[in-house]
Amino acid sequence: MKTPAVSPAVKKIRTYLGAKDQLNDTIIRLRLYLPEEGYDYYAGQCLTLYNNEGVGRMYCLSSVPGLDDFLELQISLTSHGALIPWIYGELQVGDQVRISPASGDCFYLPGDLSQPIMLIGTGIALAPLYGILRDALIKHGHKGDIRLFHQTHSPDEYYLIPELMALQTEYPNFSYTHFIHGKSPVNVALDVPEKSTSEMAFGTIEDLSLWQLFLCGDPSVIKEVKQDAILLGAKENNIFETPFAMPSD
Repeated sequence: MKTPAVSPAVKKIRTYLGAKDQLNDTIIRLRLYLPEEGYDYYAGQCLTLYNNEGVGRMYCLSSVPGLDDFLELQISLTSHGALIPWIYGELQVGDQVRISPASGDCFYLPGDLSQPIMLIGTGIALAPLYGILRDALIKHGHKGDIRLFHQTHSPDEYYLIPELMALQTEYPNFSYTHFIHGKSPVNVALDVPEKSTSEMAFGTIEDLSLWQLFLCGDPSVIKEVKQDAILLGAKENNIFETPFAMPSD
């Protein structure tokens, strides 16, 4: 995600790295201890992580307050941001780090527990959606239909598949689809006529007026999917989005 300019006045909160592990060849997971003074956030919001030189980059939270006793960030090596060498190299379990307060309005709030929900993400944008999903499904017991669509460019970008398949087995109202753009969601080695992300996600749905949508990832994909959703009746106040852009450095 491209990081906006950070004011020196932004509060920097001290915490420590509790765990660091690989989710696949290009994605690393950081779990930070909850700061001693507490930390208020919603799953799916973002925070800025600072390195030892004070350089900050923004990442989305995959953890869920009340379910997890840590702050989880999922970070892609392919983002080529200024913090990547530090995160993948120098940063070790036990190291002190600084973070900003959480921000962003793409998160779940319990209301009508029967309202259908659509989660659509590209690449590493699965990170906030994983938090939003667990917040709705596990923490709040959402009963409505919840559908997650994860689009990538290659099978190498898939991750969290065992965890998501387990949730699909445990919760009948949740379904999970991962696919490569232009490939079959069933057999990624089989070429098929290219389908847009909207066609994959919305399928035969003719009316999205009752649905709540969470869109994260490639800004061009989000824009297209949002436009298509509105044409199918989705209400703008039911659409929440977090665009991801490659950093310039």
